[in-house]
Amino acid sequence: MLQKKIPPPLVTLICVGGVYLSNAFLPASHGPNLRGIVSIGFIVLGFGLLLPSLISFVRVRTTVSPLNPERATTLVTTGIFRLSRNPMYLGMACLLVAFTFWLGNFFQLIWLIIFCLYINVFQIKPEEAALTKKFGSSYQAYCSRVRRWV
Repeated sequence: MLQKKIPPPLVTLICVGGVYLSNAFLPASHGPNLRGIVSIGFIVLGFGLLLPSLISFVRVRTTVSPLNPERATTLVTTGIFRLSRNPMYLGMACLLVAFTFWLGNFFQLIWLIIFCLYINVFQIKPEEAALTKKFGSSYQAYCSRVRRWV
C-alpha cells in the first residue's frame, strides 16, 4: 500500500515555492493584464472550497488530519462534498493556479501537475483505501455518485 509522506498543505507550499523559484529561471510572459483578476478569482475559489470543507469536518467532529483518515468518525457527504470527494485538495490546487497566474508564467503550471499527481498517488489513494475499509459500502456508493476532483 502506498504510504502518505508529506502533509498536503506542505505539498502545496512546496509547489508554491517551486513556482516562485522557477519564475527566476523562466520569467513571466507579457500578455494581457488579466492575471490579477484571474488570480484573485482562483484565490476566492480556493478558499471557497477549503473553508466550507473544514467547517463540515469540524461540525461533525471528525478528523481533519489528512495523515490519519482511519480516525474518521463520520463520512461527510453533504455540502461541498456533494460536488467533490476532495474539495480541500481542489482548493489547494486552485491556490497554486492563482499563484501561477499572479506571476504570469504559465509554464509553471507544471507544478500544478506535480501537486495533483502527488496528491492522487500518496494521499487520495491511501485515504480511499482507509475510508473503504472503515465505511464499506456507504463509502463505495458515495464514490460512485461523486467524482474524485470535480
